[in-house]
Amino acid sequence: MFSAYFYIQRMKTRVISLRNGQLPAELVHEWQYLRDSQSHLSNPFFHPNFTKSIAKARNDVNLLTVTDGQGLAAIWPLHMSKRKIARGIGSSFSDRNGPICRKHNSPKIATILNAANVRQYKSIGLVTPHKSTDLGGIQWVASNIADLSGGVDGFFEAQSKAHKSHFKRLRRLSRRLHEAHDIEFRFDDRSESARQQILTMKRSQYAANGRHDVLAPAWVERFLNALMEARSDSFCIRLSTLWADGHLIAGELNLQSETILHGWIVAYDPEYLQFSPGHLLTELILKAMPNAGLFFYDSGVGGDHYKKYVTNHQEILGQGVIETAKSPFTLGSLARTFWMKGEVVAPKPLVTVMQKARRRTDMIMASEVETIERVRGFYHAMKFDI
Repeated sequence: MFSAYFYIQRMKTRVISLRNGQLPAELVHEWQYLRDSQSHLSNPFFHPNFTKSIAKARNDVNLLTVTDGQGLAAIWPLHMSKRKIARGIGSSFSDRNGPICRKHNSPKIATILNAANVRQYKSIGLVTPHKSTDLGGIQWVASNIADLSGGVDGFFEAQSKAHKSHFKRLRRLSRRLHEAHDIEFRFDDRSESARQQILTMKRSQYAANGRHDVLAPAWVERFLNALMEARSDSFCIRLSTLWADGHLIAGELNLQSETILHGWIVAYDPEYLQFSPGHLLTELILKAMPNAGLFFYDSGVGGDHYKKYVTNHQEILGQGVIETAKSPFTLGSLARTFWMKGEVVAPKPLVTVMQKARRRTDMIMASEVETIERVRGFYHAMKFDI
């Protein structure tokens, strides 16, 4: 392990470069203690096993630890390039990230990043108790949650009243599907062939939609295999599937922590689109969760037009780029500033193109770790007009 030390005021920030997912046992214990003491950190993306699985697949995983006179103040897993550009751990596969801080007297995000000489931090799901002025580059957005703690029957009764036509349609489609096919639902499908089929379906969706295939990089398969091996009582990867006459028609590969199931990689067979298999599968998953001790389904940011049907709660996350005091003025930073301003003042058709191009660029940079693969990703993006 390579370690560097930086000091600011009375804090000591240590940057540890992880290799092969190895973490000192005492650090894992402290990490889990900080996480267990605060409900907003209970999502599986903040579990040590998620970071360890990523570290087994990629060599750009770093762990920031912050200590002061009171002991350990924060642990922050992230990816960091040689240019000191950092991203949330898991990159394109991480819906939530940020520092795991103690409950009281915790350091602010900008303070930690400056102490570790990080120039930029890019996030699509920043979780922090400090939603304040030191995070000027962050926009706050809502993540959609199904809270089943009041009872799954009551949840669906309330959702059905709020969205009568949607649930009436789903009941009709469910009847049609059961009349035409022998249907089987598996809440915890541990079949390797089923997992591979879902990943193949998802990649086909990316190709059909002209989106960047985040499942293609070699490190992703290593990462998914490491997640399968990291299964514990407090963390696992769970595959739920829906079958028609023995044929896999939809699946959700989700992450699970103590009481949370986080929607993650979702795919379906387009030949069964007429039955809305994705919606039917999600409803079956929600109904099965309480029996497994799971009471919160996090479907993430975006897609409010369809996630509203299975959402009765929202939590606020940050998206954007944090520029630190260590960020020098460069032509790149100037171009990024003008680009972001252009997304505000440009005509609406151009704004749509610019936003799409920026999101595609961020996705390629986050998921591809090899230069040649990034070049190939941009080439395919141009073929699909971004």
